[in-house]
Amino acid sequence: ACGADMRSGKATGMDARGVTVFSAGNQLGRLLCMRASDALVRCGKPRPAFAAAIAALMGIAHVLFFCAAHSEGGSSSQEVLLLIAIAMAGLSFGSMWPHLVVLASEL
Repeated sequence: ACGADMRSGKATGMDARGVTVFSAGNQLGRLLCMRASDALVRCGKPRPAFAAAIAALMGIAHVLFFCAAHSEGGSSSQEVLLLIAIAMAGLSFGSMWPHLVVLASEL
């Protein structure tokens, strides 16, 4: 149900969906992260706190990847876990890079 078919090596439909979900999450992260970061700064919180939140989101995505790897192979729950984890990973990956540029400029 996910990745490549181990016998034939051919890609399955989950590959294309995973790439699409990661790309959409990445783009949303790039578009929305600075608005949330600026709101935290206006509330008096340091900007690196938002970087920690982004890293925590990526950590949660990795935990979900682990759970998906240990769930029943080919099940719909495994596919859902993978798609949620991929979306969270894309969002956090896309959020971190623009945020690091602003952090570096404020040093």
